[in-house]
Amino acid sequence: MVQSNRLRFDWLPAVALCTALAAAMLAWNPPVGDLAAQVFRTELFQRGGLSIWNGSWYGGHYTLTYSVLFPPLAALLGPRIVGGLAVIASAYLFDRLVRERWGEAARWATLWFAAGVVTLLADGQLTFALGVACGLASLRALQLGWRAAAIVAAAACALSSPVAAVFLAGALLVGAVPGERLRAPAAWAASIALALLMLLWSPPVGDLAAQAFRAELFERAGLAIWNSSWYGGHYTLTYSVLFPPLAALLGPQVVGMLAVVVSSYFFDRLVRDRWGVEARWATLWFAAGVVTLLADGQLTFALGVAFGLAALRCLQTGRAALAILAAAACPLASPVAGAFLAGVLLAGAAEPGRRPSRLALAAGGVSLALVLVPNLAFPETGEFPFVFSSYVAIPLWCAGALILTHGVREEERQLRRVLVAYLLAATVIWLLPNAMGGNAVRLGALFGGPVMLCALWGSPLWRRLWIAPLLVAGFASLALWMWSPAVRDVIKYI
Repeated sequence: MVQSNRLRFDWLPAVALCTALAAAMLAWNPPVGDLAAQVFRTELFQRGGLSIWNGSWYGGHYTLTYSVLFPPLAALLGPRIVGGLAVIASAYLFDRLVRERWGEAARWATLWFAAGVVTLLADGQLTFALGVACGLASLRALQLGWRAAAIVAAAACALSSPVAAVFLAGALLVGAVPGERLRAPAAWAASIALALLMLLWSPPVGDLAAQAFRAELFERAGLAIWNSSWYGGHYTLTYSVLFPPLAALLGPQVVGMLAVVVSSYFFDRLVRDRWGVEARWATLWFAAGVVTLLADGQLTFALGVAFGLAALRCLQTGRAALAILAAAACPLASPVAGAFLAGVLLAGAAEPGRRPSRLALAAGGVSLALVLVPNLAFPETGEFPFVFSSYVAIPLWCAGALILTHGVREEERQLRRVLVAYLLAATVIWLLPNAMGGNAVRLGALFGGPVMLCALWGSPLWRRLWIAPLLVAGFASLALWMWSPAVRDVIKYI
């Protein structure tokens, strides 16, 4: 019993040291560093609440990109009190994290951190201190397997300090938190942290104007069939049926953020059940990469991807009704995503010499029908450009993937059939101008790298000295394929 009590309170020295130093800083109260900025934002909240813009600081700035949670907390308790509580909470959480990881050997490190974290008060970095506390809370919740608490704390980290959220996302993406049970929520938590950063930053990139326009159109007129205010008029239902009402209810960017987080979760579950522990790095790659849909403003496509992955997951777990429902929602959210889902399901199910899965065929047929029927009922005459420089990435990836997966695993035959179907369909789309056009690239750009990493990780190819460098270069090219459009759009904004 004595041993249990000692272990229960072994965090006291670190917390006591941090509390004493924080109290000394509060009593001294030197006007240092960024303290003026924290006080200014507290007073700004007291006067006008969570305003979006303020013109009184360095010629004007967006206030929500600095911190969402700190101003109301500081207005309630005082900026220094919030900072003091944040560093004390950080000292406690850091102690719990490292002691469970390294045991009693970490006791001196906890005292070092307890003294060092108080420097955030000395620098006036109070919003960052609050973000650090929330970030450490997220890591501790992951360590204990508390998934909901980990997600909430990761969200609070981003809303407290975007800088702290970047550090948290980086720690999760490189697997800084050990333990098999943490790997699944790590990808999810990293995705939500990065998505929240994009939501707070909110750069006016890519197709964002189109999404905002359709949300406003639904608010004014509901699900109208035709609108003449966009490029000389167009049928609205062939763009998206589900996104406008959801965007009108929650906001376009919030819908997009939720979609990429859900996509990250379903992709993690899909590939881990398919490839096991070998998929762990691919899930983190996808978690970071799917956020590029927010950077490109492709919010309707993000919603369609979430429903498409949900349909695949339901098929994987044998939930027939939910699989059909999600397969129907996918093209209603994004016809482009619906076409991809239909192609993957139909190509994957049609295995020579074996009876195809009726459920997969039914889900693929539903998705394909809901892509074709609206477009046949409301035909568009426009064509989406598909230049050769965009198209060439598809045959290069498909050919490389087909070569590398040949003989790697017998069960990769399904993946190879999907690759062949994607190559043929993309070639037809490139040769015959149509409304899909360059959108065909999205499937390979988003899923190409993570899926190939799942299929090839741990294969004998990595042990061949002349092939391993080629694989590294290939995966680097796939990462560039995924990220370059988003980076280009963000640079235009900056």
